[in-house]
Amino acid sequence: MTKQLAFTAGTRPHVAKADNIIFVGGQMSLDTTGRVLGADITTQTRNAFEALKRALNEAGASMADVVKHNIYFRCDGDDAAIAKFLEELDQVRIGYFSDPGPTTTEIRVGFSRDDVLIQVDAWAVVGGEKERLMPPGHWNWGQDRPWSHGWKVGDMIFIGGQRSLDDAGNPIGVGDIEAQTANVFRNMEILLEAGGATEII
Repeated sequence: MTKQLAFTAGTRPHVAKADNIIFVGGQMSLDTTGRVLGADITTQTRNAFEALKRALNEAGASMADVVKHNIYFRCDGDDAAIAKFLEELDQVRIGYFSDPGPTTTEIRVGFSRDDVLIQVDAWAVVGGEKERLMPPGHWNWGQDRPWSHGWKVGDMIFIGGQRSLDDAGNPIGVGDIEAQTANVFRNMEILLEAGGATEII
């Protein structure tokens, strides 16, 4: 497997390429000097995804090659504020993917810089036969979204963040961390089985 790194200004690579697999490190809404652009999630999401798109293009890939992406976000407030924040984020990012799209994981975090609201990283595979993994009756986001639960590419399986939800997007095991954990891992097993795998490595 041949490994290549792509560098921007500075010393750390933002893209690693191993044969036809491309790993793009966290992209944010920054200008060329590292200054954060935009104070709202709509602007920062658009800029972060434009940065992701450029990074993929530099590595010989496109947004259509993305099989997995992770969203790291900062949002203060109650459940209603977070839901509104994520809806505004989604209204931007769904425009960057066709349907069926990649797997997705959203992770609420704290950034070292208070003006940063979002960071996104991605895995892409150029070429190869791809099989979407969407088992019947599996949990659903409860909204019309292009995301996939998993993708099988050759002998690799990419799985998105799994949740303790039913097929209508309703939570299962509310207030019971053991039940939710068991359900999430069972969901992972279902996807692995759908892709012909039996264990995680």
